[in-house]
Amino acid sequence: MTLLERLHLAGMREVVAVQPVTGGLAALAGIATRRDAPPVFVKGFADSPADDVFVAEAEGLAALRELGGVATPEVILADRDVLVLSVLRERPRSEAFWGQFAHLLAGLHLGTTHPRFGWQHDNWLGRRRALERLCDRLPELLPERPACLTHGDLWAQNILATADGAPALIDPAVSYVWAEVDLAHVWSTSPPPEARRMFEVYAELTSLDAGWEARMPVIQLRQHLAVLAQFDDVWGAADQIRAVLAPFRTRS
Repeated sequence: MTLLERLHLAGMREVVAVQPVTGGLAALAGIATRRDAPPVFVKGFADSPADDVFVAEAEGLAALRELGGVATPEVILADRDVLVLSVLRERPRSEAFWGQFAHLLAGLHLGTTHPRFGWQHDNWLGRRRALERLCDRLPELLPERPACLTHGDLWAQNILATADGAPALIDPAVSYVWAEVDLAHVWSTSPPPEARRMFEVYAELTSLDAGWEARMPVIQLRQHLAVLAQFDDVWGAADQIRAVLAPFRTRS
């Protein structure tokens, strides 16, 4: 079923066409043209997902906006088959934008600390003996940090901008967890050169220790495993997982 057909079944009969867009991995996406109304962003899966993926995504956008003060697109429709959002713009290619984003991300993490890790129900992001050994040693590998609200899938493709150029986020998989889950994802997914300013400002705002870069591969392991579970071995995920787990293949 096409995105246009799904929109019509959902009651959005004013949509006359959907122009496909690229950039994501899991879902089909497009910009929908409407009669006498602004265009909207729409996405759905080739097959209907087993869970309420889009309802969870809409909830995550609301949490980022209401709890974390983050700009997110307006949710126009979210049901089992389709998600419809207001349209954002591409992010500016400037260091100033990434510096602004560092303030936004630090504010999200510092302002939403929580006594427990996790979320009130399962979210959607996408299961080795070596991995278990790594998990057993996390207290010594990672500094103690409080849980805070995180975006959960924070790579550059999910960082856009509002009409006035301010940072805005899409496509979350929110939970209360280590702040560095978000940092590691941006760090590990080839951010543009101008994003370097973001890491410098974020480290200053959050008082990151000098060795934070060395932790990024371990923390990003979560994301590599999610990618492998959903898409098999894309972007060399398996090789990156093996490299991180290599020191934990023996008990020493």
